[in-house]
Amino acid sequence: MKLAPKQILQANLKSVAAMWHKMRLSWLGLTKVWEKAKLAKLGPVKVTSIVETWQRVRMANLGMPSLAFLCVAGLVVSLTLMLLGQRGDNSLKEQGRQVFVSSGCSNCHTVIGSGVAGSAKRPLGTPPDLATTPYRTDDWYQAYLLKPQAILPRSPMPSFTNLGDQSTKAVIAYIQSLKPKQSPATPQPVNPGDISQVSNDFASYRTGKQLFQTYCQGCHGLLGNGAGPVGQVLSPEPRDFTDVAWMSRQTDAYLFSVISDGKGNTAMSGLKDLLSPEERALLLHYIRYFSDPIARQRMEQALPAE
Repeated sequence: MKLAPKQILQANLKSVAAMWHKMRLSWLGLTKVWEKAKLAKLGPVKVTSIVETWQRVRMANLGMPSLAFLCVAGLVVSLTLMLLGQRGDNSLKEQGRQVFVSSGCSNCHTVIGSGVAGSAKRPLGTPPDLATTPYRTDDWYQAYLLKPQAILPRSPMPSFTNLGDQSTKAVIAYIQSLKPKQSPATPQPVNPGDISQVSNDFASYRTGKQLFQTYCQGCHGLLGNGAGPVGQVLSPEPRDFTDVAWMSRQTDAYLFSVISDGKGNTAMSGLKDLLSPEERALLLHYIRYFSDPIARQRMEQALPAE
């Protein structure tokens, strides 16, 4: 029979009260044991000092029994809350596993070591084993479940907006539990001389625009202002590239490193496994136009019709 969280807490608090009663009854005996134990090692002077200090603390209504009681009570309550929290986490993960299976996710995804095996009839693209995929934030998964192609344009996965908030949260908790804890992405330093040179012509602009619309527009929006289709579910919000003041302070080396490696503690994931160094340089070149609306307008007006 499983006890409710409230019953567990009440039982632990009763145990603390009983412990406190026993501590008060054994206080005098504990003091004598303390004196005898310390006398042999510390000498009479130090023992006398310890006892006097102890008594002064008791006189201030902060006696050692009270301090001990508070420490023990705090420890028991903390452990109780921690266990209840773990139980809640495990319950959420189990709920997520059930939703994962019942929603058909296991028809495509295999999760090695979890007892969830994918179907032999898998769509093109071979959906990954979710236990081995790179680290993503919770809001990244939320956005991906909402509009998969806004995050990964070539993904064959359908939208799961029908799950609802609680089931979505549970599925994300389950997916996150499959992976070992990883450090957030950190942009690696880039030598400006290593960034491919991009010509300031229509061909480069068009290619950069196509790359942006494919890999970035879902979050950053068509106008680069962070108002993409899934931008509203991300926290922090996607970067607004039309912010002239912010963009003017960013070096090409820094922006290129974020494009390549991603940004820690955000949904921004790196593109170095999807785009070549030349393509990332073209993407950077195009992003710069958002903070120069006049130059961008000229490019758009002069750009040959597709």
